[in-house]
Amino acid sequence: MTWIFGGLLLGIALHPLMFVAGRILAGIGSGIGSVSVPTYIGEIATIKSRGAIGTIYQLFLVIGILITQLLGLVLSFVPGWRILLALTAIPALIQLILLPLCVESPRYLISQNRFSEAKDALQKLRNGYNIENEFQEIIGGQTTQPNGNRVENDINGNSSVGMSSAAEGAEIEFMPTIQNTRGFIQILKDIHCRKMLLICFGLNMVQQLCGINGIIIYSTAIFLQTFGRGAKYATLGVGIVNLSMTLISAYLVDKKGRKPLLFTSFIGMCISSILVVIGSLYHHNVLVIVAVLLFISSFAIGIGPIAYLIVPEVLPTHCVSSGGSICLGTNWLCNFLIILIFPVLQQSLGGYTFIIFAVISGISAISTLIFLPETKGKSLEEIRNNQ
Repeated sequence: MTWIFGGLLLGIALHPLMFVAGRILAGIGSGIGSVSVPTYIGEIATIKSRGAIGTIYQLFLVIGILITQLLGLVLSFVPGWRILLALTAIPALIQLILLPLCVESPRYLISQNRFSEAKDALQKLRNGYNIENEFQEIIGGQTTQPNGNRVENDINGNSSVGMSSAAEGAEIEFMPTIQNTRGFIQILKDIHCRKMLLICFGLNMVQQLCGINGIIIYSTAIFLQTFGRGAKYATLGVGIVNLSMTLISAYLVDKKGRKPLLFTSFIGMCISSILVVIGSLYHHNVLVIVAVLLFISSFAIGIGPIAYLIVPEVLPTHCVSSGGSICLGTNWLCNFLIILIFPVLQQSLGGYTFIIFAVISGISAISTLIFLPETKGKSLEEIRNNQ
């Protein structure tokens, strides 16, 4: 709803305050979506496809940017910007209409002690497959009971947990104890949640501090110098490269794993940042353009989509709401800071600005190898229990 009203306000704005209000509403919608969509996708996906499906969030962000760039070429006249901004309400309206068709996350339902609904939801998502083992694993991952407990439906449809007792030859039934959703302070007090939160926090921070927006801002100036009026088509080319490499990431993430792609991503951004410095110092625009495309490619194949994917994978269900909000809030804050300070840094340091981004990417590559757990081919519960 915030996207719908925000888009309409932006399109019909007759006063700066209307424009600001539209931006705020659209921003709220973006913030909510940034947390809820990756979490939902991660919780409903199968083990084999979770990586590929998890990159969908970033993939459609990139597709949206590319479509906006294409529409910008067509609507690049004075009333056209209103149409372009108002069009943002259309996807939101379609999503609102289709939302009732979405199945609620089984993991969320279990966290609310709604076991029967959770099992029905999981069965709908798996469409005919046997879900018993997966359902029991999800239950085990969210309860404080020992491993081996099983949830069984009694005649009345109520859920209970039975634990076989070899000594007594009897089955003891009891309700599972679900771990309650935790706030930020509670997460910090939990050693396990705190460790995983720091990893997610770092990845989301580095996703912006690596300089992706700085590269885009700088490339626009280089394209103008090199191509003149054709710069807008060069910028469109950057969007196509971004989309292509994000698709490759979706293909590779479940085959090669998260860590190899992230490491490759950071090393690629480190090298390309150094090449930007060299090209800037020697006024070699072709080298700078090649470095920009290499940077965009490196970003899109790794840290771009994986920063969103990793949060719901490693954070326990009872921590993911608060933890995800913190991580994505940090991501947006760093995004804002880079856009704000990059022009100042560029004016003060010139081409040497990208040395900062090269160092950040290099440190991030080493940190990835040391601290990040590999999540490929593991269930969410297995990932969280083995950390």
